[in-house]
Amino acid sequence: MNTAYHDLYTDQNQSGLVYAPNRVGAGRIDAPAALVNKVLAYSSDPFVVSATFGTVEVVEENVTQSKTIIVNNRSNQSRTYNLSYEALTTMPGVDYTLSTSTVTVPAKAQRTFEITLNVDRSQLRKTIDPTVSRTQLDIDRQYVADASGRILLTPTAGGMPQLRVPVHANPAPASTLSTTRQATGFFANSVLTLAGQGVANGVPTGPQAFTSWVSAFSLLGTSPALPDCADAGVTGACVPGDLSRWVDLKNVGVVSDAPYVGAEDAFLYFAVAAHGEFATANYVNYSVFIDATGDGVWDYQLLTTYSTDGGDPIDVPIVIGADREGNLLPSNEEPAITFLNGAPGSIDTNTFDSDVVMMPFPVRALPEITAGNPRFDFGVNSIASTDAGIVVDDLGTTTSPEGFPELAAETMSYNAITPGLTFRDTLDPDLPAILSVGFNGLRIRAAASFSYFGDVAIGGEKAVMLWHTRNLPGERAEILELPGHGLVMAPRA
Repeated sequence: MNTAYHDLYTDQNQSGLVYAPNRVGAGRIDAPAALVNKVLAYSSDPFVVSATFGTVEVVEENVTQSKTIIVNNRSNQSRTYNLSYEALTTMPGVDYTLSTSTVTVPAKAQRTFEITLNVDRSQLRKTIDPTVSRTQLDIDRQYVADASGRILLTPTAGGMPQLRVPVHANPAPASTLSTTRQATGFFANSVLTLAGQGVANGVPTGPQAFTSWVSAFSLLGTSPALPDCADAGVTGACVPGDLSRWVDLKNVGVVSDAPYVGAEDAFLYFAVAAHGEFATANYVNYSVFIDATGDGVWDYQLLTTYSTDGGDPIDVPIVIGADREGNLLPSNEEPAITFLNGAPGSIDTNTFDSDVVMMPFPVRALPEITAGNPRFDFGVNSIASTDAGIVVDDLGTTTSPEGFPELAAETMSYNAITPGLTFRDTLDPDLPAILSVGFNGLRIRAAASFSYFGDVAIGGEKAVMLWHTRNLPGERAEILELPGHGLVMAPRA
């Protein structure tokens, strides 16, 4: 990697833009240079050569992080290098600095220097690698902004190769939003007020904006963390270490916008939170299995997946539906396909490096759910391939002897047309609180209907679940308890 000089370009004959380390690593190998090189430069982090900062959640106004680079001289002569940083992808508010401009390493010895990532939170914008198109198949792709390049170690004496060490980071502003509930009247009418720091870097729907969005759901599913497969005496479902906990279900919420848009145009929005973060949403498939006929057998499956170009996936995570025969919903019509998290890639919903997803789906694509038959039972299943094999977690679902998912004896229940709880953004009372801009002082009005008595939760009490897209890991799904199951009369004046 140190002597992989040969860059890759967007155009032929080494013209156009140079591909950055996030796409091609250090570059193409130069075998002769690798063989004659006697000086190695690498990160002090174990098992890596690159200075990789990874995802950096920025809460403070200014953040710095440093990595130590070891220069290991295995030759019989002292070596001196001039040091510089070459940027290939950039982000506003992000730069790298080196602790020194030169390093001299005696024969058979090591020396170190520091590279420091400097981030100004207020200046951060969601830029895209200039070698990457913003769209695929004319659809706005999901992507992660990054600032990357390489440290160059240029020898002061001839006869030795220049060395390079890739550098990479994904900084993003983080919010610290939380919610309080104030009862305002009869039958659980409440005001939910947000407090803390939001994210408003750029115009909220702009292509380079980082934005904190908030959505509100009825919490109907709670699941404890699975045991680690390495723990003594573990049998049954388990996860192979904390890095695989994105398959480990934690909370399930659901809300319908039927009271705002009407039954014909209504959508269901399912929120699924896990006990750990995934890097990309294609690490795991979340499924909602819906029994609309009340016979204990699921009729529809809603599934997270990726759009494809032919057989190849593209960077557009979606939600699709199918019946028990595998026919895409609605049957015999154009399939209903929605964006995961309810928005295309041009709107930042933190689709990568997250532990919560939202699965929207139109009610009209579920033909057994109607105004005359609005209530359905459902369970949620997650499945992923890990280093330890296939891992499955269930909440209201189970696996049949043939290996197929089925509904468990205990399921969640919800009314799609007259939801038990509704939430509206007080800035726009005609719309539900789905992807509302989250900021300090935002007020969301919650109300309950008699359908709430028919809603069934499993694993815990019914409550409110709020999804804060830009909060820190583990804090994106906020659970707000409702005393007396939320059906509380306000005290008399």
